[in-house]
Amino acid sequence: MRKNKKVLIGKKYKEVFGVKADTPGKYRALIKRYKAALGRLLEDSYKTKSLKTCDEKLVLNILKDIKNIEYFSLIEINSHGVILYAP
Repeated sequence: MRKNKKVLIGKKYKEVFGVKADTPGKYRALIKRYKAALGRLLEDSYKTKSLKTCDEKLVLNILKDIKNIEYFSLIEINSHGVILYAP
């Protein structure tokens, strides 16, 4: 769902991407969770199988849309929801 950079800057984030769209901060937090889960999976030092299963599911779900998640995480908005920067 990439849009032209010039079209985005100066417009309200929710108007461009819809009212139910998550904010860029939520996408950045999701990437942080993804990287942490991937690191734990690579170390493979789990005490219980359920924790490993949870991390595996998280990584697989995020991998489906990683390009879109990374794109939305790079968008910067101000406190009023106006887009300041778009990749």
